[in-house]
Amino acid sequence: MAAQGDYGVSNQLAGSDPYEEALGVLSSLILRRTRGEFNLMFDYVKILGLEEDLSKMNIIHVAGTKGKGSTCAFTESILRNYGFRTGLLTSPHLIDVRERFRLDGVDISVEKFLAYFWWCYKRFQEGTNDETQMPSYFHFLTMLGFKIFAGEKVDVAIVEVGLGGKYDSTNVVQKPVVCGFSSLGYDHVEFLGDTLDKIAGMKAGIFKLGVPAFTVPQPNEAMRVLEEKASELDVNLNVVQPLNKRLLGGQKLSLAGEHQYLNAGLAVSLAYTWLQQSSNLEIPSLNQMTTLPEPFIKGLATASLQGRAQVIRDPYIEHVAPGNLVFYLDGAHSPESMEACAKWFSLAVMGDGQSESMKSLVSGSPRAYEERKLEKWSGESCQQILLFNCMSVRDPHLLFPHLRNTCAKYGVEFKKALFVPNMSISHKVGRNALLENNDSSVDLSWQYTLQEVWESLVGEENGGKKTHLNDGMSEVFLSLPLAIKWLRDSVINQSCSPTRIQKNLLGEQIDMAAQGDYGASKQNAGGDLYQEALVALSSLTMKRDKGEQFEFVLDYLKILDLEEDIAKLKVIHVTGTKGKGSTCTFTESILRNYGFRTGLLTSPHLIDVRERFRLDGVDISEEKFLAYFWWCYNRLKEGTNEETTMPSYFRFLTLLGFKIFSAEEVDVVILEVGLGGRIDFTNVVKKPVVCGFSSLGYDHMEILGDTLAKIAGEKAGIFKLGVPAFTVPQLNEAMCVLEEKASALDVNLKVVQPLNKRLLDGQKLGLDGEHQYLNAGLAVSLAYTWLQQSGNLEIPSLNQMTTLPEPFIKGLVTARLQGRAQVIPDPYIEHAAPGNLVFYLDGAHTPESIEACVKWFSLAVKENGQSESLEYFVKGPSQDCEERKPGETCHRILLFNCMSVRDPHLIFSHLRNASAKYGVDFKKALFVPYMSMSHTVGMNALLEKNDDSSVDLSWQYKLQEVWESLVGEEEEDGGEKSEVISSLPLAIKWLRDIVVDQNSSSTRFQVLVTGSLQLVGDVLKLVTK
Repeated sequence: MAAQGDYGVSNQLAGSDPYEEALGVLSSLILRRTRGEFNLMFDYVKILGLEEDLSKMNIIHVAGTKGKGSTCAFTESILRNYGFRTGLLTSPHLIDVRERFRLDGVDISVEKFLAYFWWCYKRFQEGTNDETQMPSYFHFLTMLGFKIFAGEKVDVAIVEVGLGGKYDSTNVVQKPVVCGFSSLGYDHVEFLGDTLDKIAGMKAGIFKLGVPAFTVPQPNEAMRVLEEKASELDVNLNVVQPLNKRLLGGQKLSLAGEHQYLNAGLAVSLAYTWLQQSSNLEIPSLNQMTTLPEPFIKGLATASLQGRAQVIRDPYIEHVAPGNLVFYLDGAHSPESMEACAKWFSLAVMGDGQSESMKSLVSGSPRAYEERKLEKWSGESCQQILLFNCMSVRDPHLLFPHLRNTCAKYGVEFKKALFVPNMSISHKVGRNALLENNDSSVDLSWQYTLQEVWESLVGEENGGKKTHLNDGMSEVFLSLPLAIKWLRDSVINQSCSPTRIQKNLLGEQIDMAAQGDYGASKQNAGGDLYQEALVALSSLTMKRDKGEQFEFVLDYLKILDLEEDIAKLKVIHVTGTKGKGSTCTFTESILRNYGFRTGLLTSPHLIDVRERFRLDGVDISEEKFLAYFWWCYNRLKEGTNEETTMPSYFRFLTLLGFKIFSAEEVDVVILEVGLGGRIDFTNVVKKPVVCGFSSLGYDHMEILGDTLAKIAGEKAGIFKLGVPAFTVPQLNEAMCVLEEKASALDVNLKVVQPLNKRLLDGQKLGLDGEHQYLNAGLAVSLAYTWLQQSGNLEIPSLNQMTTLPEPFIKGLVTARLQGRAQVIPDPYIEHAAPGNLVFYLDGAHTPESIEACVKWFSLAVKENGQSESLEYFVKGPSQDCEERKPGETCHRILLFNCMSVRDPHLIFSHLRNASAKYGVDFKKALFVPYMSMSHTVGMNALLEKNDDSSVDLSWQYKLQEVWESLVGEEEEDGGEKSEVISSLPLAIKWLRDIVVDQNSSSTRFQVLVTGSLQLVGDVLKLVTK
């Protein structure tokens, strides 16, 4: 087994289309993150010989949070209408990278792009080195823009800041003609700061000594900072108001929305100042004008900008049902811009979206629009649909209320909300191509978070009542093409009725095309039976049961005839935030060693879904899995309908587990809660024998609540009347809730302490780490109570024991759980350099569990990973790195990913503090995306390239930024502190190549893999035989 391909994004094949080849090379720069990037910009200017060109270029520099792109578009259009040769540099692009470079209002041609691209790229290749590395993606494009404008000898370059200002690559400009600031707000807080004054300070970085500047009105906090920074640099900073409509002489702005008059006012001031400073034209003072000069009016009335207040009728549907599917596109992604977008959309749909570039929007009150809509659409039904995605660094709790409240103000209500992942970050999609994009391996965790937030808001607005819509108030789609196909099919299926679908696309840039089924891709007919079952199972990952539709439970149980079987099962039910999987594993092992037939249901799985179902300590066989799977799947298919739909992924697996355990006639079922407790699907069990609570903490707060009391209340939902329960010591806030809920249900709740090591009679736990003694103590109490309650054996009281009975000890010592404190020497490297690449895997993903993980890792690496519980991996005496041969060194590497709903500031702080406490120093941190959610990888297969440039790495870059901010300016030893790698196989290959390259220097690499059980599972798939 090996991973193939470069570390970066894949290059295009030789002999392919020259433009595609250039895009392939450009995409290879996406992964580059070099230290001190802004300072390197001046080196890049020298490499390209642009010092003189830049100093002579007449530049208008514009920063801001929202509206800066529109401001630039207006400004360019005005000056172009004065007859000047214009260059416009903006970001991001929506469809084609050439959109970023406009010459005289038109995207640069392919021919010119290629000529300038290769000229810059080849000089960078020749002029860069280890000290001055190739520029990253955005920095390269900025330098390319300046080269284009210099080469084309533009009269004026309008340059939009990419991010912030102070350290933005466009700030290599030292003497612009004038600077502008559009509206400032909260965005990119992870880079710019978490207060408005910090953000304003970063934006103010574009001020230059004595260069005039203009700003729209700003919040006081931001304005104070701008004024202070302007004063320090002798900048004449003027505040401009929204453009007075009378100045347009009866015309309208080409960009729709009331907020555009603010951007237009700024653009007029910037263009006017540039004309005064850089041209020989004489124009009257703005204050003296009753109408603007003709070039100003024409420029403002004809400016264009894709993806801002843009209306597109779906061409696929138009010939069949004209006007029945219309897309309203706006890239709003901040709370304030979301409000402006919602207002525009509301007014636009009231006018049926039939305007020329939205210029003819009718003015008036929301009520007037409602009356016009009713008049125009008499006999027609209109449905407004929201199609949404945003970057995971944004806060949907802020975005959605602004969107919903503004729409409600204008009488618009979304019939349904669709949440989809982005198709790409840089990939160019052929518009007429039929796309297949239904890969079940895509990570939809962020989309499900968006859905949860959306539905919680809808629920609150409906007084907590469930809203019954056709197929639910929202849905997560596996891909954008599938969502588009769903919309088109809906229109075609309803074409006999006068129904129009108006779709608002929000959140970020979105590519559009469609083909494929709604679910995950199906295997070819006649394929492997097990793979066929996995595909059928993966089709359920898209299903999300709305709200708390727990009433479906009884329907599912009736369909599968499981009511009586479940009532007979002797269940141990365990919940918690951390340690519940280990507790269940210990408990099962103890009871199995007493000779009982055991069933263990846990989640998630790491490599194969069959891990979730253990019979007598062994994963269920493929044969049995297939028999039970299809029995359940087929009956549910036959028994469900539009009212009672097929269960979602986790619910199906829970039902499958109950079917397996009842049919296999197990003596005991150890049942791990999936999420929470109260409305978790495992809570269908009405009378367990005993319940357990492992450590509670903050996790899944978007679902369980944002306080420990709320989380504990959800977990306490597994309490049953009179059923005994045990808990490990909890924080006071959580314990108070547990005790209160237990008392209300006459539950005898007892607190158990960590297992006393003497009770093991000199043995050690099968699961490594000091924290496991707490889980073991809980497991002993659960197993002991089950034995007592089931009346099978007579055993002495725990308080009277000096050592545990033999089955207890054997169960605790032999318990095994993949992905928890697990050590694996890399088999690919082991034969060539034994012990030189070792993976230390732990699925810790909360602040507390991360601390425990680091403590274990620190002890394990000091013993070189050869702890007694892992003796079957490496034989021989343990040996500390420092005790090895002279000249040998050990490098600790962190390989990390976590779900985007988690707070990396919290996790990394705990990780680094624990590392410092236990003397562990990470040489480098690698951040990678997940390989899959449900896709299985053949372990012995050679992995093909996994370096698709379409993968969204924004979350990994966020993790990197947080990590490096905590690392700070610690002394470096020639390498980077961290790196984002586009896929896990490439990260593994990178590690293996380093080990092979450095084999002669005898350097050992010890890699801690943590942050997520999913990441641990992906690593296991790649490195185990």
